[in-house]
Amino acid sequence: ILSGLVGSEMCIRDRVLSMQCIENISVLVHSGVRLSLDDFGTGHSSIMRLADIPFGQLKLDSGFVANATGAKETRIIEAIVGMAGALNLELVAEGIETEKQRAHLQRLGVDAAQGFLFYKPMNAAALIRVLTLSRPPQRQLSQS
Repeated sequence: ILSGLVGSEMCIRDRVLSMQCIENISVLVHSGVRLSLDDFGTGHSSIMRLADIPFGQLKLDSGFVANATGAKETRIIEAIVGMAGALNLELVAEGIETEKQRAHLQRLGVDAAQGFLFYKPMNAAALIRVLTLSRPPQRQLSQS
């Protein structure tokens, strides 16, 4: 399976991380695991998590993406793009459903995208077919 295309999920919802949890995260990061802060901008995905955990990626919540072309949402996304860049984090937009959303987020400087525009959810067998028989759609938005 192609490196970087498949991920695993771990949730950390405690407000205060235990020393054991911090040690476990450090072991994972030093082993080459890259961490993503999912649903950024909602719930437990707060700015404080960026100070606590060595993330490599922010995943912009689909709620922002759904209304991304609105004036206020555009300014919020621009601020998040700036923050992600300053912290050297890849910014991924979740829930891209239209070409208009993809193009707008690309103009704003979002690095990558995921959503129904690219593929609908699928089982493991379908994923393996997609990865082996076709060229996956370009989800990278930035020109890096």
